[in-house]
Amino acid sequence: MLRAEWGFKGAVVSDYYAIDDLVKVHHIAATPQEAARLAVEAGVDIDLPSGGAYATLTQQVRDGRIPEERIDRRCGVY
Repeated sequence: MLRAEWGFKGAVVSDYYAIDDLVKVHHIAATPQEAARLAVEAGVDIDLPSGGAYATLTQQVRDGRIPEERIDRRCGVY
């Protein structure tokens, strides 16, 4: 909705540790890797403050768990 309907062109950032909290607090994801995939799918561009969950994305792309094109979109490569 944010990009497609409203035409938002800026970066979407997580609240501090919100992606990690998908595992630790909300129990929506079982691992940081899963939390990172969920956040990327939701359109989050930046994992603040440490980028810990997003640090797993390179290996996840290599393993075929998430398409490289999905990461390209989060980096502004359309």
